[in-house]
Amino acid sequence: MLTYFNGRGRGEPIRLLFAAGGIQYEDVRIEGAQWPALKPNTPFGHLPVLEVDGVTLSESTTIARFVAKRAGLAGEGDVQQARADMVVDAVRDIFGKVAAAFTEKDETRKKIVAVSWSGEGSRLLWLEVRGDVFTTSVVLFYDVTNDYWC
Repeated sequence: MLTYFNGRGRGEPIRLLFAAGGIQYEDVRIEGAQWPALKPNTPFGHLPVLEVDGVTLSESTTIARFVAKRAGLAGEGDVQQARADMVVDAVRDIFGKVAAAFTEKDETRKKIVAVSWSGEGSRLLWLEVRGDVFTTSVVLFYDVTNDYWC
């Protein structure tokens, strides 16, 4: 059972991985008014959460990796999985910096923050162009989790 707000946000890449893998799941979408009562029962006080086999998982990227593995979309073998994880984690880091640039009020600081992430994005593009990271099912895990945010 996947629980997230009634919107796309951090739950959507997980839903897309379920769909791509042909995995049936319960999609519980909550409204904002329901959140205060549910929040204390989540592992880290935020959504999404996935309940599977009596265990509650939290953290959107962790859940996406779990679903990708179950769906056979995380890569073939440890090395491919680690390379996909490398790119997913790098993009998540960059996304955090991009978000910081958009929310920064001080214009000088905003420019500094923007410059700090622009070079990292170029390195990821270079990896993709060279074909160093992506093969077969790794592409889907990468595409679903990263392209959604970019």
